[in-house]
Amino acid sequence: MLNKTGVFFDFDGTVADSLGIMYQCYKEFVTAIGGNPSESEFQSLNGPPLPIVIAQLCNTHKVPFNPNLLDNYNQTIDRNIENCKPVSGASAVLRKAREMNFICAIVTSNSKLRVQNWLSNNNLEHDIDFVIAGDSTSQGKPHPDPYLLALSKAKVVANYAVAIEDSHDGVRSATLAGINTLWLADQKVKEIENSIWIDRFVDAIPHLENLALKANCK
Repeated sequence: MLNKTGVFFDFDGTVADSLGIMYQCYKEFVTAIGGNPSESEFQSLNGPPLPIVIAQLCNTHKVPFNPNLLDNYNQTIDRNIENCKPVSGASAVLRKAREMNFICAIVTSNSKLRVQNWLSNNNLEHDIDFVIAGDSTSQGKPHPDPYLLALSKAKVVANYAVAIEDSHDGVRSATLAGINTLWLADQKVKEIENSIWIDRFVDAIPHLENLALKANCK
C-alpha cells in the first residue's frame, strides 16, 4: 500500500532568499518608531506572525500599538519582496518532491497572498499544493498549530511528512507537531529532537528519497 507523503517548506529564508530584505524592512520600521534595531532582535523575531512581531516591537521600544503600524510594515515588505529570488537549490528540491508525488505546501508566518504572488512571479506556483499562512491559525510558530493544520489539509500522517525550516521557532513548531524536520542553516546548529541540520537545500533530497521509499514499503 502506498502511503501519502508530504513535504512542508517554510517561506522566508527557506524557499525565498528574503531574510536580507526582511531585515532591511525591520530596520526601517524600528528606526521610524524611534528605536534602535539590532540583528539579535531581528533573529529573535524570525518565526511568529507579523501582528505578533509588531506588537512585540512596540512593547520593546515603548511605542503605542496602532493598526497603521502593521499596514506600514506590510507595505514596506510588499515594495521589496518582488526583488527576492529563490534560495539556491530550492527550485530543484521542489521539482524533485513533485516527481516523487509528495504533497508540497508552504507553512509560513507571512501572508498567503504575498507568498502566492511570489511563487507565481518565480514560476513555482505549480510546485506548491497549498499555503498555510500567518492568519491561517490562531497560534503561529513556535506553536504546532500551523503544521498540524498542514498535516490535516494534506491528509498526511506526521510519520510520512518532513518539514524544512531555517529558524528555531519554525523547527520547534514542526517538531511539536510530530514532524521530522530538516534545519537549514549556514552553520552547525544545536539540533532539537527530531530535527537534522543541513547546510544546503539540495541536501534535503536524500531525506525525501528515504521517506518515499519508506512510504512505498509499508
